[in-house]
Amino acid sequence: MVSLVVDDDSAPIVVLANYGDDWRTASLSLLALLLRRIGVRVLLHGALETYGGLFNCGVLREFGILPATTRSQAQKQLVDAGIAVVPATLYSPALANMLSLKNRLGISTPAHSLANLLMPLRSTRSALHLVHSPFWLRPGLENEKLLREGRVLLLSVSPGNAAFDGCRPRIAFRDDESGGIWQVLFEEERFQAKVNPAAEASPAIGDPRGWAEWTKKQLAGKVVPPTPIVNLLASCLFGCGYATDMNKAKAIAAVQTNSLAAA
Repeated sequence: MVSLVVDDDSAPIVVLANYGDDWRTASLSLLALLLRRIGVRVLLHGALETYGGLFNCGVLREFGILPATTRSQAQKQLVDAGIAVVPATLYSPALANMLSLKNRLGISTPAHSLANLLMPLRSTRSALHLVHSPFWLRPGLENEKLLREGRVLLLSVSPGNAAFDGCRPRIAFRDDESGGIWQVLFEEERFQAKVNPAAEASPAIGDPRGWAEWTKKQLAGKVVPPTPIVNLLASCLFGCGYATDMNKAKAIAAVQTNSLAAA
């Protein structure tokens, strides 16, 4: 596996994994665009052969953001546009081949879950890696040194709680330079989703153009994003160092999303 390198270390970077087929699929593009608007650079890595990868690339294409074809182009996109979509083929061709087996098998493999733990960007003080953990692996990740050094945001949801409109995921943060102790920012929470006309009108998961329009409404403040996205935005702002504490991060997230859900 080849580590990606960012030459400019002056601005924070959030690294997002783009492999899953669950509720994150419909929200990753919105999170990336919200971060970019605030001034945080975003590197989105994943497998274009998977459904989640194709979907998010389709949404971002509506905003003029296309996958990089070389590592140097990814670097340029980060500098010029503040966001880069990096296919797995650029940093791990073997992994990309393994993930593409889903097209023949018809089901995900263990590689799809473990790929969400990848940290392809060489560790820098300005980089935060958002990784997704299967529920059964979370204790090991938090108790052992199974992740590379640096700033890590660990997102995990228990079985049966993965529905986007009915669960707020558990979010924990670790920074090795601050002792390497995991800090839980948000506990996992099941809640009764309120009736929301805008949410009911959300497009189908397989409609990138429809989700692009939905995302534009969120960015314009016409519709308040779902609470898990606001929480993730606040966590990313704190984790990458953009905000010095969670209270400030929540306040910024609330203003940027026209919502008091994170405050």
